[in-house]
Amino acid sequence: RIAVFFEDEMKIANSHKELREYFSCGREIFKTVACFGDEENALLFRKYVSDTYKDTVEIDRSWSTGVEIHGVKTGKSYSIKEYRKLFPEIHTSVAVGDYENDLLMIRDADIGYAVDNAIPEVKAVAKRTAPHCKDSAIAYVIEDILR
Repeated sequence: RIAVFFEDEMKIANSHKELREYFSCGREIFKTVACFGDEENALLFRKYVSDTYKDTVEIDRSWSTGVEIHGVKTGKSYSIKEYRKLFPEIHTSVAVGDYENDLLMIRDADIGYAVDNAIPEVKAVAKRTAPHCKDSAIAYVIEDILR
């Protein structure tokens, strides 16, 4: 089962056929979330969707067995770029993350933090680190920025 989020409703795709129908229906997809029983199947699904719909969607894992699919130009990194255009008076963007779905956002933010439990790829692009997400990481980031 895969949850497909449009602007005004959520649909559940129970098969590849239904998923293809949702991706080709002409409506903008906000986000799609799929959870698999193991990492291998999550990676296979990510590859399948990436290869099949590469011009239509972007795909990342949110955790080892969770896959997020979203429309082109709707991801976290794109949002940072849009905020910069809409609010030029805000001179510094900050991002905090831990998994694949956060990579581009952390890279594109002025200050990107990887939490201690982040995957190595996120830690590699982050400019700073924060404690584990369960150890008040956001409070740490706020205090760090205010110093």
